[in-house]
Amino acid sequence: SRMWTPSLMSLAANSWFSGRFTEGLPYLEEAVRLAPAGLIFRWGLGNHHALLGRWDEAWKNVRWLQEHAAQLPYTSQLGGLVLAAQGHRDEALALLATVDETKLDGHHTFHLGESYIVAGEVARGIALLDRGVTMGFYQSDYFERFCPFYDGIRDREDFQRMLAHAKRRVADFVAAVS
Repeated sequence: SRMWTPSLMSLAANSWFSGRFTEGLPYLEEAVRLAPAGLIFRWGLGNHHALLGRWDEAWKNVRWLQEHAAQLPYTSQLGGLVLAAQGHRDEALALLATVDETKLDGHHTFHLGESYIVAGEVARGIALLDRGVTMGFYQSDYFERFCPFYDGIRDREDFQRMLAHAKRRVADFVAAVS
């Protein structure tokens, strides 16, 4: 039933933040099967394939999003990520430049940062990650250990500052709910 598709998305996303990407894939596949026109489910499936390095599968979802929701910032963000990963840096950066960053929440700001990192604009990407942390998205374990897009940059000083910021936000949250 369509009412369960957000739950499926949540199950899949939980696999992202625990580093168990393969486990979550069937949930998003089922969400898309149940709600084939669900934009966020299509984006999630494409993002999930990207985390797994399955770029052709990710691109299929980008193409679907471009056909059905070209104006959606998530479309450009995921498209830029996939294009960059496939070596089309200039095309990726041009697509990412179409996103109005002033209208994004912390979650989407974080994903846009990932895309810029993959496109080689690492300092800009890390700054966007840090802005996402400030805006309330601070999955420090994901940043520190699980996200494959950060391999090779985790030792950078600016990444470490962003990570420390995220860890402070996690600690503040834990203290607030304890």
